Amino acid sequence: MSTETFDRILKCPQFDTDDYRNWIKQADFLDFLQENRSAKEVVIYANFRLAYIHCVTVPLKALDPLDVGDVLGWDCNPTSSWGITYTFPNKGKQPKAWISPPLDGCRSKTLAKGEQLLFLRQFDGRQEDQEYLDVTDCNGNGSGLQSAKIWDHIRCIYPSLQDGIICN
Repeated sequence: MSTETFDRILKCPQFDTDDYRNWIKQADFLDFLQENRSAKEVVIYANFRLAYIHCVTVPLKALDPLDVGDVLGWDCNPTSSWGITYTFPNKGKQPKAWISPPLDGCRSKTLAKGEQLLFLRQFDGRQEDQEYLDVTDCNGNGSGLQSAKIWDHIRCIYPSLQDGIICN
């Protein structure tokens, strides 16, 4: 998919015109998502005024059968990270603490079984690019993901042609 196609999809036509009525149906965007599934270079993160894409991998067994209502209730973003969860139990019981993964609180049982691919980071100690994206190392042998900076402050991350993304 070309950047021109993506720009066209994201441009909102004038309200109450035929172009606007066609655009609001989002058929072009649905076509883009369908094409994105099998393209050589796959968009796994994009954040624009009129579009937001944040991809996670989910084991196929978690999608059979697919609970559409559960997935539509998602609430996750690339600023989520690993954390420590701590409970204060009733009197007489021991408190519990554990490490929770990034998708633990995403409000979708299906997505919670997945793997977050990107982590949006901010570190004031960096001289350049204080906000940046980290790519997960989900297959243990290097993620095979490549990063290309195509516009100022916009990075596209995609699988390299020789590797696939494998998350257990």
